[in-house]
Amino acid sequence: MDILNVNNQTFYILLFLCPGFLSMRIYFIDKSWNDLSFANVFYGSLIFSMFSYVFVGVVYSLIGVEYQGVLNGGPFAFAATAIPVAVSLGLAWRCCGHPWLHAALNALKITNEDNKSNPWMNIFNNPKIHLSQITIHLKDGSALRCDETKFYDQKCLREIGVYSHYASANGDICIIATHFMKANSKAWSQIPQINVEAPWGIKMQWVPAREIARVEARAVAVTLVFPDSSRARWWGNRLGRKKA
Repeated sequence: MDILNVNNQTFYILLFLCPGFLSMRIYFIDKSWNDLSFANVFYGSLIFSMFSYVFVGVVYSLIGVEYQGVLNGGPFAFAATAIPVAVSLGLAWRCCGHPWLHAALNALKITNEDNKSNPWMNIFNNPKIHLSQITIHLKDGSALRCDETKFYDQKCLREIGVYSHYASANGDICIIATHFMKANSKAWSQIPQINVEAPWGIKMQWVPAREIARVEARAVAVTLVFPDSSRARWWGNRLGRKKA
């Protein structure tokens, strides 16, 4: 029976951390979880869970609902009440709290580090930035390039989840390669049949991080490349860009 009680307590602790774990997953959505320590995940989940339960308790007290009644519903009901709040907290911290905190630290001249995954992930996965050209130099001396990514940044493709490039948290890159350069050569060759009519479609190439020696990219504000697109107008307003 003592073993059963210990197992129950462990189960309740893990269940208690579920809302916080969801928040952590949102917060670290662009990081490789293999690089995170157990302590980071555990204590991060604990902190987010604690704030979630406190927030739920405050809201229930304000609207006149007895929180004890929810607790009496069992551990699952106890955790389920905090899940929407935990997800909201994770989104709020990632979108607002984290940038504001590091902006304050920067203003106080404490650090200019932003604690994001890595510089390349900030560029590759930043919707405000358009990468007009991407070149991947491989360790064997060859290279791949997407020469003009704007030709493959189309609404019809984005709707089905196809983009000119992807970058994962561990450094893997997938691009629509338009040109190829052989090892020990300086001449670029155009890759044929990149976009073929259905049922074939667009040719994409995945490059694992272990094969990449260097990545080069040309970056420009998305508002300058797609001034009439909905995402450019949205980011243009965010950046204070006035429409004539």
